[in-house]
Amino acid sequence: MEQVQINGCSIAYNVAGEGIPIVFVGGLGMPKEGWYFQVQYFKNHFKTVVFDNRGTGESDSPNGPYSIEQMGKDVLRLLDHLGLTEVHLVGASMGGFICLQLALHHSERVISVTICNSAAFIPAKSRALLQLWQKLEKQGVPLEIQVEEQMQWIYPETFYIQKNQLEMIRQQMILGRKSKCMRGYDAQLEACLQFDISARLKEVTLPLLVVSTSDDLICPHHYSKNIYKIVPHSEYLLYQNGGHCLHVCLADQLNKDLHQFIKKLKF
Repeated sequence: MEQVQINGCSIAYNVAGEGIPIVFVGGLGMPKEGWYFQVQYFKNHFKTVVFDNRGTGESDSPNGPYSIEQMGKDVLRLLDHLGLTEVHLVGASMGGFICLQLALHHSERVISVTICNSAAFIPAKSRALLQLWQKLEKQGVPLEIQVEEQMQWIYPETFYIQKNQLEMIRQQMILGRKSKCMRGYDAQLEACLQFDISARLKEVTLPLLVVSTSDDLICPHHYSKNIYKIVPHSEYLLYQNGGHCLHVCLADQLNKDLHQFIKKLKF
């Protein structure tokens, strides 16, 4: 793990492999370790970069407010630090917000974008759910119980059979928040609630892969598919039984499809 000072915040990151760079952008409270299966696969083909967003894991948690635009600028400064002029971007959930923001405003730095379980804005029911999670935290509900409740929404029923993997994910989620005060998580959550680029989707002109699952309770798949319908040069894949965390639950399938998507692009 390495760290760099970006916009007054220490950002923790890891780099593995060589070649064309691919950068994975995590979701709400998701530490860089959440991309474990992607790093193990893609480091054999690309220069693979993972990092903790401000407010998560081993990065600093400065006082808010945060914004999706601000977190996108963190990504740009990290790319500058690493000497990366153009990259493939992959984002999960909130990470998809950040990737779309970069595709709109800094397309010259992006080769392609892949978003997993993400949308152009927070759907109404999901907004209420995030606000409920805020209330649980403010009421002093123990972090371990908060994580257990959130996992019920994030992971599919089939995943609960894999008890060893489930425990690893539980510990990763706790790691993403326990090492820092809650202000970073809350600031990320507020940034998500403020995000909405639905009116500007037609301006996204980069190659875009949209991936969602049929059983996503937090971001129902029709919100993801709507992006595909609007954005030119986009592709859409719908998986089964992946919940809101297909990059973990369906890692092998996603890695294969993402690799194929990137390989067929002309550089």
